[in-house]
Amino acid sequence: MSRYPSGLDVAALWITRILNPAVIAVCAFVLLAGLPPAVSWVHWGWAVLLGPGIPSLYAAVAFSLGHTPSIFISDGRQRTVPLVLAALSCSFGTLYLHGQGAPTYVIILMGAYASSAFLASLITWRWTISLHVAGAVVPWLVGLVCVGVLYWALLPVPVIVGWARIRRREHTTGQILAGSLVGAGSTAVGWSLLRLLG
Repeated sequence: MSRYPSGLDVAALWITRILNPAVIAVCAFVLLAGLPPAVSWVHWGWAVLLGPGIPSLYAAVAFSLGHTPSIFISDGRQRTVPLVLAALSCSFGTLYLHGQGAPTYVIILMGAYASSAFLASLITWRWTISLHVAGAVVPWLVGLVCVGVLYWALLPVPVIVGWARIRRREHTTGQILAGSLVGAGSTAVGWSLLRLLG
């Protein structure tokens, strides 16, 4: 086996780093912005801060203090705190943004992210599911629900993310499938929260 990475290995590295859950979450809020009803910049800012912002800030601080070897936390036991933090901040964000009259997709996304972070926090300290895939499935499904069938065109995104995680040997096929199920289930929870909140 060559000690030099192949083109596919390099592509998998860039995919897994660029299309991480925080970046995908920000892109989801941006790509869905402007759809009826139009999101205000205030809603967008709060959604980004309370969604991917707070756990990403935690990961950056933990890395800068030397508590984790990378800003991308791979140890399942070290993921628990930022995941619980994400579940709490996204739950608060769901309620706050609903009270502020934020658009439907914002509420569903925030509720789904809260649910996926909570589920992952229960699982990840024993078995590392793919948070990358869960984070890619959620906005794709929210797009299908809130926008329509045109979002089938973005199906390759979670598929490519899953391929990259397997290619880099950071997850097994089972962990990719589990991440997909968590993403799908969390989207259903987000939709249910929206209906519950009225």
